[in-house]
Amino acid sequence: MTPEEKPPLSPEEAMFQEAVSAVDAGERTRARDLLTRLIKANRDQPDYWLLMSAVVDTVKERAYCLTEVLRIDPNHALARRGLALIGQVPPDPQAPPPKPVQRRNWMKEMGMADNQDSKSLRNFWLRSGLIASGLLVLVCLVAAGIFGVSRSLSPQPTPLPLAPLGPSGPTSTYQPTASPVVRSATPTFLGPTPLWMLLPATYTPTPLYVATEHRLSEAYRLAITAHARKDWTNFNRYIQQAATAEPRAVDILYYLGESQRLLGNFSQAITHYNQAISINGAFAPPYLGRARANLERQAKTGEKFSDDPARDLETAIEKDTGFAEPYLDLAALRLARGDPTGAMNVLNTGEKAVSGSPLYYLYRAQVHLQNGNIASALEDARRANQMDSTLLPAYRIVGQCLQLSGNVKDSLAPLRTYTIFEVKDAEAFAWLAQALLANQQEAAALEAAETALRINRNLLDAILARGAVRLARKDNRGALDDFTLALKQKPDSFAANLGMGKSYLASGVIPDANYYFDRSLPLARSDSEKAEGYYWRAQGAEAAGQREIAINSWQALLALPGSSYPPEWAERARQNLQVLSATATPMPTPSPIVSPTASPTP
Repeated sequence: MTPEEKPPLSPEEAMFQEAVSAVDAGERTRARDLLTRLIKANRDQPDYWLLMSAVVDTVKERAYCLTEVLRIDPNHALARRGLALIGQVPPDPQAPPPKPVQRRNWMKEMGMADNQDSKSLRNFWLRSGLIASGLLVLVCLVAAGIFGVSRSLSPQPTPLPLAPLGPSGPTSTYQPTASPVVRSATPTFLGPTPLWMLLPATYTPTPLYVATEHRLSEAYRLAITAHARKDWTNFNRYIQQAATAEPRAVDILYYLGESQRLLGNFSQAITHYNQAISINGAFAPPYLGRARANLERQAKTGEKFSDDPARDLETAIEKDTGFAEPYLDLAALRLARGDPTGAMNVLNTGEKAVSGSPLYYLYRAQVHLQNGNIASALEDARRANQMDSTLLPAYRIVGQCLQLSGNVKDSLAPLRTYTIFEVKDAEAFAWLAQALLANQQEAAALEAAETALRINRNLLDAILARGAVRLARKDNRGALDDFTLALKQKPDSFAANLGMGKSYLASGVIPDANYYFDRSLPLARSDSEKAEGYYWRAQGAEAAGQREIAINSWQALLALPGSSYPPEWAERARQNLQVLSATATPMPTPSPIVSPTASPTP
């Protein structure tokens, strides 16, 4: 078969060849984006993982990729050699030593060798991609310093793509653009193993809002292609050329505004949006773009809005009631401004347009959480997570709701996933500490609490979490210090008062313990807090020989719904009541004090 008769590559093959070319050209961000999409489509293709190992940023990520290659092909020599070089597996003693990498000569030799056999050029291209990717891994490993070479590959700065939103209405070619107030459904993470590697189910964004054919300008097609690659520089370059050819095309003016906004040139972006609106005031997208540009400009520079973003979003909805993104952006804006009722009204109005988006359920969960409806918030956050397992805020809300509902132990998994990638959220680390403590991982819990306090040393939840961990580790003095600090910040804190009582009880200072137990009970707001208060007051009363108070406290505990406290508490209450009811003074020897996690506490 001659080169002219070479069959066309499939879309997947073509994308892989494009990724190989991107790595060869040093465009690691673009290669990573292409390989991300390929791996989502086919996680069992070793070539994709092998090449991905060349463009990730850490040794941990590289090891993960190469391990995936060996999972698919246990005899893959290049992957084994790469893992051996980073100390993950021993080298194969039967493997030949690596040959010097000479990519240009190798390409030439492969071309000559392929002409000598009878295999098709299509197999040649596929095989070339595989071997080239393997050699590129070695090149990147060398560059990363694994062979001792001083030159290293530094992470390339990439604009964080913002949220692709849900399917839109009547126009069949809608696409989301970047939102200033929500996070990407498939973000690019620098540091830990990317979440999409661990969780393959991801939300697929919809196509462009408008994709009109502009046959007079090839630049328009190139601009749309660059937009799909998140190549904002070339998107701007080609859309400017398209605008020169068709200066009054309203969709081109809109995209011209988008290109400037994505590059951070907000004033220029607003100018182009205004031009599009002046030509066709019924075209919805420029209002959305102008709202986003104003919000992003204020967040970045503090400059006041030139146009009210909320009004622009409302106008976009008026112009196109099937356009999903304005509903979602407006709901997010209402939430950010402390108006959960307004946010829910927007979501309900646009439900038909936006219910296919995970962000719809995420924002509903935030509304329910602000309104104190924990069960509904948890349900919607889980729905959002099921639709897009890379939507990080959903993990946060699931973990928070589980803790608020008293299920601290099960909150560990979502909070651990969230804090792997969101490393500056002090509140989440404080919750993680509580979850780790509930799972009896005390050392890890203390580390999480300390992390939270390094981020925000005055965070009440973090102080309380560290106090609880110190108490569990029998550091009664340290626990008292933390709970005293928490009381100074919030004297009416139920957790701080109860923690003081538990610390004094563990230290054998019974009168002070009961003083704080008595203070904590009126501060309890939920059944689970009331149950915890009665549980500890009963033990304090027993330790002080206060028989009637102990009986009343155990009975009050049992009168609460059984779902508000662990089953072992009920069993303990019944046993102690039986003993207390059968005896007069003196009090029986108190049974050992048991913590809320049913583990003994001194």
